[in-house]
Amino acid sequence: MSVNPSAYEELKSRLRSEQFLDLLLNRVPDVAFFIKDHEYRFVTGNPALLRLIGAASLDDLIGKTDMAFTADFLAESFHADDQAVLEKGERILDRVELVPTPDTLQWRCTTKIPLYDHDGQIIGLVGMTREINDSDTVYRSHPGMHSIVEYVQAHYQDGITKADMAKVAKISISTLERLFRKLFGITPGQYVRKIRLNAACQLIRESDRSLAEIARDSGFFDQTSMTHSFRSELKITPSRYRQRFAKV
Repeated sequence: MSVNPSAYEELKSRLRSEQFLDLLLNRVPDVAFFIKDHEYRFVTGNPALLRLIGAASLDDLIGKTDMAFTADFLAESFHADDQAVLEKGERILDRVELVPTPDTLQWRCTTKIPLYDHDGQIIGLVGMTREINDSDTVYRSHPGMHSIVEYVQAHYQDGITKADMAKVAKISISTLERLFRKLFGITPGQYVRKIRLNAACQLIRESDRSLAEIARDSGFFDQTSMTHSFRSELKITPSRYRQRFAKV
């Protein structure tokens, strides 16, 4: 993708001065900040963002969209949120969502707001995302849920059951299901499947290992099970997904 090297400076020059805080962007280690233009492309991000999405450098980030760093089934969700901000001027405040890291998926709290030029036109968006921790409302009232999230991230390659997850938090299976829907908007099974699918997408993009091996190491029962999840979530087969990235 060709990138205008001055896009970042052009966007900065059009922003009201109080909206752009380089100092803040670069000195908050636990919060990932980013700015995107009206074409959904990153124009800057702080070091925390680069670490979060696995970008090698700021140059590796600028000019690219979420699709370059994120599995399709997640990138499409991010794009829909960006579209609401950029096209409608909506504000997304403290949304709990799954965000990919180089290793797994994290539950994070994300905010996105539109950026306006001096004429009141939307020219981009600014966002921030931080990992949800024990002090957040999501976990404070239900501390066992954090233990479940950590357990799944550590054991997604194993045959995790709802009973295993409930046991970690010392709650019933029915309570587990209710809390997942209440706090995260998905079922425990859907969460495990997304973790495994993200792992499989990363291995397909970054290695030449066989799909059978990738299915096994991502926690799927077999390649057929992984293919079913790809068709359900990405509307594409693992083989076609690999072909797509082979052409990039």
